Amino acid sequence: MLLDNSRNPVEFELSKLRTTYDTAQADGKVGYLKEACKLFAGIRNPVEREVYITQTANELAISPQAIKAQIENLDKRESYRQRKQQRADTNIYIGRMAAAKDDLQRRTNLRYAMAEEGVLFCLMKNPDSYPQVSSRVSEQDFVTDINRQLYLALSQRLEQGQTVEMIDLSSQLSPELMGRISAIMATAPSQRCDEQTLGDYIARLIEHRSVKTEREVAQMDDNDLGEYVKQLAAKKNRRS
Repeated sequence: MLLDNSRNPVEFELSKLRTTYDTAQADGKVGYLKEACKLFAGIRNPVEREVYITQTANELAISPQAIKAQIENLDKRESYRQRKQQRADTNIYIGRMAAAKDDLQRRTNLRYAMAEEGVLFCLMKNPDSYPQVSSRVSEQDFVTDINRQLYLALSQRLEQGQTVEMIDLSSQLSPELMGRISAIMATAPSQRCDEQTLGDYIARLIEHRSVKTEREVAQMDDNDLGEYVKQLAAKKNRRS
């Protein structure tokens, strides 16, 4: 019995394919298989995917491995497309943000500036993530002045239970700050704000606490300098 769309969308789509393609004919079988593989590639549950692969293989009298190979090819192409798009987004992001008025400050601290903008993006997209951020970093952990101002504005609103929609911020922020937050929302590199990604941004800001300027290093005595060198070595070992 055919299940309706609300109960089983995959079966519903397969039923439409069966009415579109005559699988008794070679070209119809190829067309049906091509579209079915696209559908199966979107199934993330491996057990469910295997069930439909086996069912289709029996239905078309072909090897399940042939279907799996086609799906694997589609998965690879989609992965490549996503990586290519992410690189393009990152290039656009860096290019646009580098044109900001604090160009020199941002270029000097690009690694940390991008983490700041990732945090700001996550707070805008998911205000419920604010406790995860505020429990670990403060505005003092922001390296660039303009991003620090934006974080302070967002955190004050969130502390008071207010929304952080663009329309609400426009009455509070200067045109320069609105321009920056608009650029961040339009061109953030990964466009992701899941817990792990946000955690990575936060960790990068915390990492900056141990970074010393050339002037600070020059003013260290021998003991402080030795300790600082040990910290850098330990950090390098953790990364490797």
